[in-house]
Amino acid sequence: MDIQKSHYLAPDAKLPITCAQCQKPLSALDMKRLFSIEELETIGSKSLHSFVEKNLNKFMYCTTPNCSEVIRINKDLPGTKLEVSECTGCGNRMCKRCGLYFHEGYTCKEFDKLKGDNYFGAFLKEWRKQGNVKKC
Repeated sequence: MDIQKSHYLAPDAKLPITCAQCQKPLSALDMKRLFSIEELETIGSKSLHSFVEKNLNKFMYCTTPNCSEVIRINKDLPGTKLEVSECTGCGNRMCKRCGLYFHEGYTCKEFDKLKGDNYFGAFLKEWRKQGNVKKC
């Protein structure tokens, strides 16, 4: 197979990786023969990123800084029942419906209104009020 490795490793390369002659997608075995472990990791990361970008209603990257795990969400969930998704990398809990931090006791719309300009300040103020929690 005539393949230009640098082309397929470029940041803007299209997936799936195909044979330069016949344009058929390469098998996993072909890719193992042609690419180093590091190159396969680069291709795998690019493939995952492409998949997430094409499925933003069902997947997203964890919002915790320095965490690159992918979390399953479902922005098309019917009704208003909240479901939690937990990041396997850092334990961050996120709402499956809206992809924001899990907001138990609030619908996604209510939580979205709380965000405003001061996201955590407003949320904590409301939480303190409802839970009879003292101010620090």
